Amino acid sequence: MDPILRNICLNISMLVFMAYLFTRIPIIKDFIFNDSDRLYSKIILAVIFGGMGIVSTYTGISVQGAIANTRVIAIVTAGIIGGPVAGVGAGLIAGVHRYLINIGGFTATACAISTILEGLIAGLFSNRIQKSKQRGMYIIGVTILAELVQMSVILLVARPFNQAVEVVKAIFIPMVFLNAVGVGVFINILDFIVMERDYEAATRIKLSLKIVDRCLPYFKNGFYNEQNLQDMAQTILKMSDVSGVAMTNEQEILSCAGLLEKAQFSQCTYLKELIKTTCITGKIQVADKHELGEKIFKSFKMFTVVIAPIIKHNECLGCMVVLINKSKKAIQAEIGFVDGLAKLFSTQLELAELDNQIKLRQRAEYQALQSQINPHFLFNALNTISALCREKPERARELLIVLSTYFRNTLEESLDSISLAKEIEHVKAYLQLEKARFEERLQVEIDMPEGICCTVPNFILQPIVENAVKHGAMSRAEGGKVIVAVTQQAQEVIITVSDNGKGIEEGLLEDLYKNKMAKGKVGLSNVHRRLKSVYGEQNGLQIDSNIGKGTICTIHIPLMRKGEVA
Repeated sequence: MDPILRNICLNISMLVFMAYLFTRIPIIKDFIFNDSDRLYSKIILAVIFGGMGIVSTYTGISVQGAIANTRVIAIVTAGIIGGPVAGVGAGLIAGVHRYLINIGGFTATACAISTILEGLIAGLFSNRIQKSKQRGMYIIGVTILAELVQMSVILLVARPFNQAVEVVKAIFIPMVFLNAVGVGVFINILDFIVMERDYEAATRIKLSLKIVDRCLPYFKNGFYNEQNLQDMAQTILKMSDVSGVAMTNEQEILSCAGLLEKAQFSQCTYLKELIKTTCITGKIQVADKHELGEKIFKSFKMFTVVIAPIIKHNECLGCMVVLINKSKKAIQAEIGFVDGLAKLFSTQLELAELDNQIKLRQRAEYQALQSQINPHFLFNALNTISALCREKPERARELLIVLSTYFRNTLEESLDSISLAKEIEHVKAYLQLEKARFEERLQVEIDMPEGICCTVPNFILQPIVENAVKHGAMSRAEGGKVIVAVTQQAQEVIITVSDNGKGIEEGLLEDLYKNKMAKGKVGLSNVHRRLKSVYGEQNGLQIDSNIGKGTICTIHIPLMRKGEVA
């Protein structure tokens, strides 16, 4: 093999090995992959790759007074990763060195100038390379261009010209094409490290989500339930590869698992202070063996302690303390994993509280319906029954039983779902009492075919039916009719409550849908909001009303698994 080809191939191999080593050094990895957009990082990159360019100069081979080398690989790589600043910086370092080791040499000035230009060219094409779909071909093309510029500078600057031509002939093919391939391989190694890092990040994100999913039941009782916190610590320990987990408030440990023990916390004042600092600042803290103190040093000398805050509504509730073995290759990734997991826990705590607030709001709306209906309805029902006591005592007795059944259901405190059949029974009891009051003026029809089975929120039909009786059918002097009909389609049960009353004014309907009903007229408005909160925005109460012709209220109940209704 030609000596020049052999030397360049060996140099490329050496640079590839150096690239692999560099990507295994955490500090250099951070500069290359995380902070490469900052000025100081660009300067560090220039120094690193400029140094690699110097090494390439020393390992080059002398050719007719010139040096055939792989310096361009380091310089172009610096420009591609860090842009013009890093590229020109690396070119200056390697170029000035090339000039100084052979001042007055045949190609010293030309090589120094061309090295700087190579870094500039790579830097100018950096953004295009990063965005290009044909990144590999683009990198090879830019490297070939940089080497062509170097050959041109040698021909323009180096003298005597005849000797410059001979040098270019000797080094043109190996330096232009082999160095182009070398840059491609070098960049591909860096790309592989990026993919490896992204895969590690994706794996940790997936693990974090699995842990949070497993811990969801523990968030319902808040952060300070010690049994739940103990279960959470055990879950984290089992599902991840950390060595110890503890959950704390601002002052003391609440639960622990693995190598972390309560006794250790009492021995380490520094660790307690670090927990307080985490709670005050809301930022993750990391403790190493040199900081933990002599009493606890023997226990933790092989571990890094990571303390991440658990925050709800900008208030730190406590901390998650995790023990990470220092033998792990990617300790920073592990710290990021702990930080991300703590943030997911914080989010779930806020969501759990929001869910609890929704349930409390539903309970408040349910109780508002009770307080609206019970007083005046009870008064009217008792008046009707008392009027029947002398003339029709048996009928009065039947109505008393119906009234007791009705109020037993109405006074039920639970917001759990009930069967549609039971809800219809409740409506029938109400209508039976109203029909006894209004007699022939009120006509009632209930149509529910057998076989329809679903669950509905408790006390959802009563307000609609009462509205149809009070403001619909009985708004006419001669009385009217109320019809309750139930039908089932493939994916839902449809319930309609219709009357032939005077209808609802358009302005009132707008107020109902916009939740602007006057105080004391919350019946249909509350039903509308409850339906939306349980079944979604698209499944609220639908009202079709025509002035003078009546009103039809429709409810769509999606067929759901038992227990899915609030």
